[in-house]
Amino acid sequence: MCKTVTKPGGCIEVAGRRNDYVGDGSIFRKLTDAIWSTYLIQNIDVKLAYNLDSKFELQPNVGEVHRIEKDFILGPMVVKLV
Repeated sequence: MCKTVTKPGGCIEVAGRRNDYVGDGSIFRKLTDAIWSTYLIQNIDVKLAYNLDSKFELQPNVGEVHRIEKDFILGPMVVKLV
């Protein structure tokens, strides 16, 4: 069975977060290390968002895939950095 995800010329938006942080503290680093370890144990692909375009291109009915990446600053430091 084949399902159409978008109309011709349509797009899929994927929002994910990076696996690295700038200025992270020791407690936050320990927390994220524990989360990543859990993902590895459960065999969860933490880099899926980075490889998604190549996975789409492997499908026979998908045309050219365009990738656009944007970075956003989140958290209490936004006011100080902007």
